[in-house]
Amino acid sequence: MKKKRLIIHTGNISIGGQEKMLIEFLKILPKEIYDINLCIEENKGEENYLEKFIPENVKYEFLTDLKLMEKLKKQQNSSSPILKLFYSINLKRKKKIAIKKLNKKLRPGDILIDYDMGLLRYINKLNLNEIISVGWSHAGLGEKLKNKKKDKNMGIYNYIVAINKSMKDGYINNYGDRNIKFECISNFIDNDLIKEMGNEKIPEKNLGNYLLSVGSLTENKNHMELIKGFERYIREYNNGNINLVILGEGKERVKLEEYILDRGLEERVFLLGNKSNPYMYMKNSIGYIHSSKAESFALVLLEAMVFSKVVIGKRNIGVKMVLENGTYGVILDDLNEELGETLNNIYSSEKRVRELENLAGERAEYFQEEKIKVKEFIKKICYLK
Repeated sequence: MKKKRLIIHTGNISIGGQEKMLIEFLKILPKEIYDINLCIEENKGEENYLEKFIPENVKYEFLTDLKLMEKLKKQQNSSSPILKLFYSINLKRKKKIAIKKLNKKLRPGDILIDYDMGLLRYINKLNLNEIISVGWSHAGLGEKLKNKKKDKNMGIYNYIVAINKSMKDGYINNYGDRNIKFECISNFIDNDLIKEMGNEKIPEKNLGNYLLSVGSLTENKNHMELIKGFERYIREYNNGNINLVILGEGKERVKLEEYILDRGLEERVFLLGNKSNPYMYMKNSIGYIHSSKAESFALVLLEAMVFSKVVIGKRNIGVKMVLENGTYGVILDDLNEELGETLNNIYSSEKRVRELENLAGERAEYFQEEKIKVKEFIKKICYLK
């Protein structure tokens, strides 16, 4: 039987949750059935952290070169108005180059999977004659798009896959009048690989007993609220035994570092930057805190649960879904106000710790079933029932 050609588009292959999900997605696609082609829009050089995890049977290429990406990064970080203007111009140029290269690759009969919906603005520029197109949505609630071009282009996709029910319902409500079919498939992870990677030893020797949080140092990841809540815990409950470790990098680093130093927390709160293997830190932690303001699917929270850890999350759709509204972990509305008392209640009771650890391990197994849904969906759109 001739293999069905899948063309999968993504923005980059760096260290984010969406990128990690892409790797898991690629791994479960049977190489005997599919000719898998991954088109990565941005070549970030040393920041292509997950490139080494792309399965050997997947053919992949970068749609733009490293030199252009380095130029864009320099212009983006510049304070010069002229370089900022060039950044805007070159950003559009980058997209046009990527679209042109992708267009040359497409053939009638292909299945195009836009895994990060990064093609939405320009998908009308692609020749999709006799091609089934799928938008895989990882963010938002399926809201009506304010950008008129994007809103119009939504109707070009044959399928939209949402990663939670609320997102799917939103898309149906706002785009149900278009000729689009909607699916809901949650994210999933490779539990065995995560456990294996967790066996590596962390290089730091001074972390002590610590709670962990992983995420880019951006406003949405909300680490300031987390640090303030943790500070109240150690001040109000006189706790000198537990520290806080945060993995990730971003533009909020300076602000967070200044707060940590100003409050004398430098021996209690550690910002360790990006780590290609966060799982060894998860395994060695005593619990995980997910502080994001908004999340469609709390992937890193689920990864921590593989190690049967106490998990605490700030209330958002992704956290509610993974923890099933608090059945399998603790959900808080305000980390600054509630975290201290919550940590004290948990870690002053060995029984409560073991209960939460057992619930987390149980929940981590549940999402393995989503792998079957992915395989069935891809078969369906390829008419390979």
